Amino acid sequence: MGQLPRPLTPHVSALHFFGAELRRCRCAAGLSQAELGRRTNYSAALIGKIEKADRAPGTAFAVACDRALATGGVFGRLIQLLDQEHCQREPERSVVSSSAPAVVADIEPIRSAIAVFGRIDQQYGGGYLGRMIVDYLDREVVTLVKASPSPAVLAAAAVVARKAGLAALDGRRPERAGRFLDQAVEWARLADNRVVLANVLVTLAHYHLATGRPDIARDLAVASMGSGAGCVPSSLRAKIHMMQARALARLGERRPCEWLMIQADTAFARSTAATRVDLDGISAVEWPYLIGQMARCYADLGLADRAITAAADAASAYPAWQVRRRVMNAAIWSTNLVAAGRLEEAIAVGHQALTAAAGLRSSRGFDEIRRLEGAVAPYRGQQVVREFLDRAQQLATT
Repeated sequence: MGQLPRPLTPHVSALHFFGAELRRCRCAAGLSQAELGRRTNYSAALIGKIEKADRAPGTAFAVACDRALATGGVFGRLIQLLDQEHCQREPERSVVSSSAPAVVADIEPIRSAIAVFGRIDQQYGGGYLGRMIVDYLDREVVTLVKASPSPAVLAAAAVVARKAGLAALDGRRPERAGRFLDQAVEWARLADNRVVLANVLVTLAHYHLATGRPDIARDLAVASMGSGAGCVPSSLRAKIHMMQARALARLGERRPCEWLMIQADTAFARSTAATRVDLDGISAVEWPYLIGQMARCYADLGLADRAITAAADAASAYPAWQVRRRVMNAAIWSTNLVAAGRLEEAIAVGHQALTAAAGLRSSRGFDEIRRLEGAVAPYRGQQVVREFLDRAQQLATT
């Protein structure tokens, strides 16, 4: 009887995630390590080591595996994820850190997992991340909370639960998302960590906005500012102001929305690079995030020209590995080009969004693409539009 393969731990690092994905794709193709080795001109032993994260892959190996397994470039993009993980982050005070050495040792694996989850979410979408982060939450985080419910552990657990909620929302599981976010609120309150609580509440506001309740989203965004009781950093303050603006735009309240966008821009200008790192370890409060949220406000208010400028700037500013946000902003850019009567440009930008979306599992990303499809549908009499719609349909079924 053959020996069972060693269980893998994709949540530990980007290297482990690469190895786990390699094994999953290889097994899905029905190939042994030796058979994949023959197709890629690499040894079975090397493939085994990479799958177990004992060796780091190179770019040539990734490209060879993409070709052999017909992945559409998954491993080539994962190499970028590995590069991102090796980049040294700016020194900062983490909201889930503690001066007590024993507690730091307890939560360090959680902090590492949070960073990996954040990168996977941005590159592949919450639909890809969902099961992985739920398994990690149940197996590792809940166990640690029960064993050592210190403020630092509870704050770290709240951050993971928040990310699980977003992943569930992006995977079209809103009820599960709501449960995870409620758990995140509870843990943040037990930790008495006002910054984490403020970030969770503004995420809960985003959840209600995404599920069609902008009035509740507005109220939660206001509550998130109050929960910080003066300790909310300027970067998070900018994020909260922008969520309030998003809710007001959805409600059609243009003047207060524009005022809050100005407040968000002012708060961001006062922030420092170290405080712009999101609580999940991803630079979510950088300038592209802010301008992308403004694009959504302008789109909801029917201000197509402003939405075009903001969405184009955001789509262009995000690095290549942040696929989900690039797709969303490119689709918003294209949709508003249609509204402005610039159909030819809209189709060109729309194709950029479809190219980037290959391999993405994100309801948020594909919802924006569907809105774009709806915007161009009245022009399906034109061949370029029919070709675009056919391509979008093919992407939706893969």
